[in-house]
Amino acid sequence: GSLENFIGPCVMISMKSVYGIEIYGVTDPLSTLSPKYARQVNCHSIYGELYLLLACKNLCSQAVSCPLNPLNHSSCSLSERRVLTITKLKKLTVAFKNRDRTFEQNVFGCENGLCIPYREVCNLKDDCGDSSDERNCDNNYKCLDSGEYIPVGKKCDGVVDCLDYSDECNDFCDNQVKIFRRPLLFHLAYIFGILSTILNLRVMIRSLRNYPLQKTAIAKINEAFVFVVSSGDLLQGIFMLLVAVSDKYFNKSTCKTQFEWVTSDLCTALGIMSTMGSLVSLYSMTVLSVTRACGVTSIHIPRQELSRKRKITLVTCIISVYVLAALIPLIPILAFLESYFVHSLKYDDNPLFVGSLDKNHHISIIEAYYGRLSKIK
Repeated sequence: GSLENFIGPCVMISMKSVYGIEIYGVTDPLSTLSPKYARQVNCHSIYGELYLLLACKNLCSQAVSCPLNPLNHSSCSLSERRVLTITKLKKLTVAFKNRDRTFEQNVFGCENGLCIPYREVCNLKDDCGDSSDERNCDNNYKCLDSGEYIPVGKKCDGVVDCLDYSDECNDFCDNQVKIFRRPLLFHLAYIFGILSTILNLRVMIRSLRNYPLQKTAIAKINEAFVFVVSSGDLLQGIFMLLVAVSDKYFNKSTCKTQFEWVTSDLCTALGIMSTMGSLVSLYSMTVLSVTRACGVTSIHIPRQELSRKRKITLVTCIISVYVLAALIPLIPILAFLESYFVHSLKYDDNPLFVGSLDKNHHISIIEAYYGRLSKIK
């Protein structure tokens, strides 16, 4: 009584009202539930006997069906506690004798003739052996090819849970992995990739021709860094062109092959090229802006020739731009630094580690697995 005063009145559910049929000689089992189940609740994350009670009593906020069907005289034929009785509708059915000589009908009848406790129904596991205990449950999703059951809330959540990827790679999910979601973007990548490659090559060739013709130091520096900027933009153009070619011919950007694609050498090379191209353009534009600003503040610099010392400084600066732009994308893929930069890992055909898992998922899976082993031992 004091507990009910603290949390509110408990909910009593009669299983007889669930079946809607009264059976002679069978005790009507009552289930006591928390007060929060007095109103409709989300049943998609509830399993076993509690799910049965809520679904069959229409206490779920979703439109779910009751998985239970009335037992008949041929149900649970392998049970030693099985006895025959009749319903008030004069139909033959079965009941089960308890140690206190009462009779109950608190089992689920599988389609293959077996019977299992309520706690083993709608629990994401095929306990019947014919999947009939999970077939009519709205709290699970059955993987198409691999056949395992996962919580329905994990379907289309962006994380792969099925061994066959069917919870994410299907016609229902709106998170399909594609480099270009629209054909227009694919064609634009081709066009801009080709134009960027051709035009930046022309600028680089022109800069190489014009560099010896420049008379002042600032002009030579400008021409040199125009070449460097164009080389970065060239890498971006080649990147767009290769991405379009990869999407068209290598077909590695589909949902099921997404992890093969992102871990492939080609994808890694494209990522390095894109990052390096952007950084080369950024760094060289920064240096060029600073150089021009210095040229504006001094009227003598534009008239000076590019001395040997300045040439060495210019070459050193250009090499530094390329080296720094290359290090930024290369450092994360170095083997001895992978612990700092690797976000997730993918395993081939491993039922424990499905999809691409980060560190927290690894820890939770290993703890659950070894915890189960310790209990078995």
